[in-house]
Amino acid sequence: MQRADRSSLITIVAALVLGPAVHSEQLDNGAWLVAIPIAGSRSFSAQTFIRAGSIFESAGTRGGMHLLEHLLFADGEADKIAENAGCLLNATTYREFMRLYASGPSPAWENGVRAVARLIEKPLWTADAKEARIIREETVLVLLDADRRAYETLLSSVTAGSPWAMSPISESLGRLGGDYLESTRARHFTGKNVVAVVAGDIDPRSALAELRKAYAGLPNGEAVPLPAVPPFAPKRVEGEAGRVAIAAPSPGVADLRAYLAMEVVVDTLTSPSRLEPHGLEARSFFGPSSPGVPAVLSFRSADGAPGLEPRVTRALTGGITDAEFAAGLARLRSRYVSGSADSAAIAVGLGILLTGKAPAYEAEIARLTKGDVDAAAALFRPSRVAWSTGK
Repeated sequence: MQRADRSSLITIVAALVLGPAVHSEQLDNGAWLVAIPIAGSRSFSAQTFIRAGSIFESAGTRGGMHLLEHLLFADGEADKIAENAGCLLNATTYREFMRLYASGPSPAWENGVRAVARLIEKPLWTADAKEARIIREETVLVLLDADRRAYETLLSSVTAGSPWAMSPISESLGRLGGDYLESTRARHFTGKNVVAVVAGDIDPRSALAELRKAYAGLPNGEAVPLPAVPPFAPKRVEGEAGRVAIAAPSPGVADLRAYLAMEVVVDTLTSPSRLEPHGLEARSFFGPSSPGVPAVLSFRSADGAPGLEPRVTRALTGGITDAEFAAGLARLRSRYVSGSADSAAIAVGLGILLTGKAPAYEAEIARLTKGDVDAAAALFRPSRVAWSTGK
C-alpha cells in the first residue's frame, strides 16, 4: 500500500523533473515507483535500479554482485515474457548500483514491467560456476579497451584504500555458494533499495498500478549506505602507453546544479571542436554517479604526434566560452528534459536512487549560469587534477 499522506506531495514535486509530467509514489516498503508519460513516444523504457554494486563487496567476494545479476536470468522466465512481446531485456552492474531494463514498442510496456519485475524474484543458484566463467571472460573483453584500462588505473589510484578502488573480480568468484548469493540478494533487493520506472506513451495511473502490483511485495529491509569516497588529492600514476587520463573531483547528483555544470564542462572538454585543434581524441567515463566520485577522462592522440601531455594541458585551459556554454545547455535539455523514454527513465530513476528524492532537472537547468560552469571548469585546471600518464 502506498503512503497516501505523501503521494500527492511527491507527485507535485516530481512533476518538476521533466517537461512531461512525472508521476511517482513511494510504497510502505520504501520502493519508489515512477511513471513518465511521453505522448507519441513509439517506444517504452522500463528500468529498475537497485542499490547493489561492486563497492558493497569485500576483497574475497569481488564480482559477486555481477554474478548475482547473471543468475537473475537463469530460469529464462523473464526472457520469455519480454521476447513474446517483442521486447529487449538486459541488466548491467556498476560500482554503486544494478540496472535491470526492458525496452520495446510502447503498447508492450506492461510486458516490459513484468519481465523486469520477474528478474527480482528468487533466482536459481545452480549455474553459478558457469556464470562465473562468463563474467571472467566479460572482464577480459572490457579490459582489452585501452581507455577503460586507463580509467580503472586512475580511479583505483585516487580512491586507494576504499571499496571504490577494488578490481572487479575475485579468484574465489566461482566458489561463492547459494548461501552467500541469497544473503546478498536479501540485503539489497528490498524496497528501500529499489526504484522502478516506466516511461513512454503510457497512462500513468495504469503504469503506477502495474508497478505497485509488481513491487509492493518487496520486503522492507534497510537502505544500504554507500561507502564514503576518500578525499580527492591530485597525484600522478603510471598508466597506459599512448593515453593520458585525468580525474577531477565531482559533486555527484546530490548537488544537482553543480553536477549539471560539471556535465557541461565534461561535454565541452571531450567535444571534437575543443580537441581537434590539439590533435586529440577523448572518452568520458563521467555520468550520473554517487556524490564525490571523481570524473575521469581519457585522452589519446588523433594524429600520432608526440607531446601528448602538453596538448592535454592546453585543451584543459582557457575556460568555457559563451558558445560552448549555450551548446552545453542545449545538450542538457535534450538529455534530461526532452529526451527519449530511455533517457528520461534513467535520469529520474537513478537520480531518486542516489538522492532519495525526485531531482528537478528542468528547474536546475533553467537556473544554471555561466558562473556555475566556470566554477566547474576550474576543477579541471591541470594543477588540480590527478594524472595517469602512459610511458
